[in-house]
Amino acid sequence: MIKNIFKKKINPEMRIVTDHLGLYQIEECIPKSGNHFFPPWLKNVKKKLTNEEVDKGTIKNCPVVPEYLTQGAVIPMWCDTKIYADDNSWKVDVSNNDFTWEYHDDSQFLDYLPDHINPSDYIVLKTICPWHVITSSGYSCYQQDLYYHYNEDFFILPGSINTDYHHIINQQVLVKKHKKITIPRGTPFAWYIPYKREKYNISSGISTEKEKLSIFRSHFDITSKFGGSYKKKAKELKKMSI
Repeated sequence: MIKNIFKKKINPEMRIVTDHLGLYQIEECIPKSGNHFFPPWLKNVKKKLTNEEVDKGTIKNCPVVPEYLTQGAVIPMWCDTKIYADDNSWKVDVSNNDFTWEYHDDSQFLDYLPDHINPSDYIVLKTICPWHVITSSGYSCYQQDLYYHYNEDFFILPGSINTDYHHIINQQVLVKKHKKITIPRGTPFAWYIPYKREKYNISSGISTEKEKLSIFRSHFDITSKFGGSYKKKAKELKKMSI
């Protein structure tokens, strides 16, 4: 049998769906890829600092952070939400009563945390999220907080979900007590990054001659130009994977 070399590769799929018909009609509520949610402060950072004392790239020029922020998809907060909790009670007010939250008992998580993080200062609440994530067979999603947005009053507990068969994503949210917290509609809220479930052989040791050559080559490829080498190679690798 002759292999069809012209057969188009089918990329794995990630879909974020909802039963709330009106929700998808609101632009700021629609989940989008990570590159649509760059932190505002990062957009204003210059790529390079150049003066008499400094000639260095900034965090925006470093490939690690910008590349990380383009991964997966972000779910924005679906309605205006106000949260208040103290040592005895909690309350969540939402602008639309179609959406609800639940309490995550301290015995499920907080009671086991080390004392140095002051677990008594927090409460864990759980959303009943109107969105569901569906991925191709064999693919899961990491649930992540949007770290670089620096939300100091709430934090999405990270985890992993087999989204090829379990599509519910009711986020566990670590909430600061004794603070009136407002999360406006459209606020970048929870982040989902798909990955293929595979087993990896993990080892460590002294680099082999082949590994040394790869390390030296990649180092020279980056340092032998003033800039742009990493991004150029990243684009090449991306094209190869399509």
